[in-house]
Amino acid sequence: PRTLVDALSEKTTISFSECIIQVFTFHFFSCLEIFILIFMAVDRYVAICKPLHYMTIMSRRVCSVLVALAWVGSCVHSLAQIFLALRLPYCGPNEIHHYFCDLEPLLKLACTDIYVTNLLLVSNSGAICTVSFVMLMFSYVIILHSYEEIVFSISLFQLKYLGEVVQRVDNNIYSQIICLYKCA
Repeated sequence: PRTLVDALSEKTTISFSECIIQVFTFHFFSCLEIFILIFMAVDRYVAICKPLHYMTIMSRRVCSVLVALAWVGSCVHSLAQIFLALRLPYCGPNEIHHYFCDLEPLLKLACTDIYVTNLLLVSNSGAICTVSFVMLMFSYVIILHSYEEIVFSISLFQLKYLGEVVQRVDNNIYSQIICLYKCA
């Protein structure tokens, strides 16, 4: 929201607290998207590989737990990022030469060595990206392996869902991650 306000005004300053809120919000919703994508892959796995047990496995309670896990996991990730950034002392030119406030440009304003903090931040984000990638690929390998076993009994409806899940992985997550780190 702040970026939209700044686009319409000549004065494009943001306070430190607004910057931290923007960083938290960005990381929270990005991580939430990754977790929801993982749980969608689990849902598609159950729908394709165990279609007769789908309603008992993916009950309303299980879906609610998965959504709660996505929100809690995203909150934990974002809070870890914010707490690592907040423990640093800041000084010098309090100006970020970036179109929005993110951790990497914010860390450049710190008055201390940020090597360990940067390592922890990258480890946190990298672990989430790596684990999500492995989980997604594992679920797709299982789906494709089971596809060999049920090649004659699979419906076009199930193939459509498999294609949608694969397309979402390619378009949503990994292109955003690459863009984020290439632009920063």
